[in-house]
Amino acid sequence: MRIDRASGPGGLETWVLSGEGAEVRVVPSRGALVTHWSVGGEALLFLDEATLVDRARNVRGGIPLLFPNAGPLPAEGVRFDGRTITQPQHGLARLAAWEVVDAISDDVTARVAMRLTSSDVTRAGYPFDFSSDVAVSLSDGRLLLEWRITNTGDAVMPLQVGTHPYFAVPLSQKPRAQAPSRASQLKERRTGQVRAATPVAFGDGEVDVVLLDHGPAATLLRGDGSRIELSATPQLSTLVLWTLPDQPFICVEPWTAPGGALATGDGVITLAPGATEAFAIEHRFVR
Repeated sequence: MRIDRASGPGGLETWVLSGEGAEVRVVPSRGALVTHWSVGGEALLFLDEATLVDRARNVRGGIPLLFPNAGPLPAEGVRFDGRTITQPQHGLARLAAWEVVDAISDDVTARVAMRLTSSDVTRAGYPFDFSSDVAVSLSDGRLLLEWRITNTGDAVMPLQVGTHPYFAVPLSQKPRAQAPSRASQLKERRTGQVRAATPVAFGDGEVDVVLLDHGPAATLLRGDGSRIELSATPQLSTLVLWTLPDQPFICVEPWTAPGGALATGDGVITLAPGATEAFAIEHRFVR
């Protein structure tokens, strides 16, 4: 296994983890974004490179990190213990430049660790002090994300986290793609309607749903006999499914709670001063 530093699209510094017929690329300055994951020469993540190199745009593709909120918050913000939180959709983490703090490889694993800490910029919309550490590892073709968030301030800190992986699925395969679930309830994010969960059809236009009681494991059947398996820590039990018509991706997104948790209080995580919450998601491709 090996780690290399390269100049990626737009000259962005890219860390390349490779070995055993697999490769992962990470761009720390664009939200610690995993931009590429391939196994056996097959690219498993969709990426719109034009959005990656344009810092005025949100990146569409890769695996964005969602913190301190997933989904939108009210334009006027939300109040928590006398403090006002205002955040863009999916939070500040995916928009920030992260610092690489460690990069190691051995015979079985390549791993890059990155850190984001609170600053005057983050406190303007999220008035809490924190340290957020993400490690991206490649081992045996598997992609592992490990995420630790620590409250470094003196007040209780609310948060919600998730990831937003854009898995590559060719248009010809989307009508056959599936994301099996044992969830009993499904929420339509565009209308807010909650109903009994039914299988999702990815070939019928836009899909934007939340499986409210899905659990911390998920599988995307890609329509060609291959699948991507996700295994997460228990907090990440809400699953969001999203795709757009005529786009070769399906997003299978583990979240800690439905969108807007900081506003509703539904599933919001609170950290006492000095406390740490740890999350992890493993991604495995099976042909």
